Amino acid sequence: MVGVTRLYWNTTGTLVVTGLAGASGVYIKNDVLYISDFINNTIVKTTSPLTSSFAYSIVVIITGISFPYPPIIDSLQQYMYIPDQGQDRVLKMSTAATSTTNYQILAGVTGSPSISLNALYGPCYLAFDSTESNIYVSDYGNSRILQFSVTSTSGTAGTLVAGNSGSGGNSATQLYDNIGIYYDSISNFLYVSNFAGHTVSRWTPGATTGTFVIGTPGIPGAGSTYLHNSIMVTMDRYRNLYVADASNSRVMLYCQGTFDGVTSSSGIPILNFTYSPMGIAFDSLMNIYVADYTYGVWKYLKL
Repeated sequence: MVGVTRLYWNTTGTLVVTGLAGASGVYIKNDVLYISDFINNTIVKTTSPLTSSFAYSIVVIITGISFPYPPIIDSLQQYMYIPDQGQDRVLKMSTAATSTTNYQILAGVTGSPSISLNALYGPCYLAFDSTESNIYVSDYGNSRILQFSVTSTSGTAGTLVAGNSGSGGNSATQLYDNIGIYYDSISNFLYVSNFAGHTVSRWTPGATTGTFVIGTPGIPGAGSTYLHNSIMVTMDRYRNLYVADASNSRVMLYCQGTFDGVTSSSGIPILNFTYSPMGIAFDSLMNIYVADYTYGVWKYLKL
């Protein structure tokens, strides 16, 4: 049992989703779990209640994609947005769609990676802005974050809101192979996990520089102030920050107020694994779900 600020989880997890070939991330909306399968090139969702004591049943809802990361869904649950990394595009799909390929291209040009603002190069995680009229795209191959209107179409130019297009590195003006992204509408900050930089940086959208708040730029490590291939970042309802620290095989927690601009903020390893965690999500009861690329999805009960 581990915990902090009255948050405790059982450190023995239950494998609740199997039958995947490479779980690259998880997302929860209204207690439905969505999982991206990197090798089967699909998005699946659960059809079992998340309160079930047994392995969850899943159904494939999106096909025709390549090396996807998890989707996001708007508050009205009208549209789903999917990062199709292998085809350098972001897709938009009605949640009422009856076909697994009934989607349109929102951003990027299929199979045409580029540094141009109307293109993407391996998009990973997505996040809405405060109005949900725009989405932020973590453009991994270009080490940048682009903003697109939710009404944009293939080839529409995005707006650079973080990073220095095509120039990845460890300076305050750069991102470095960024994968995960989280937007905090209260503070208007973007939190970005720099996979190759071993850090999490914080940006005001549109700023020319960011602030490293977790990790030491360019230096991997296993101590409480270090990260090693930070793959995903998210925040809970109490505004605590969590990082999937892939090569250290752990999930790190940073309490609210401990990551306010001090590089190498000290975190707490709340979950440790024998595998590399790929993504983190919370259900309405604050149970934690972790994507395990090899085995599927694990659930850790809040105590």
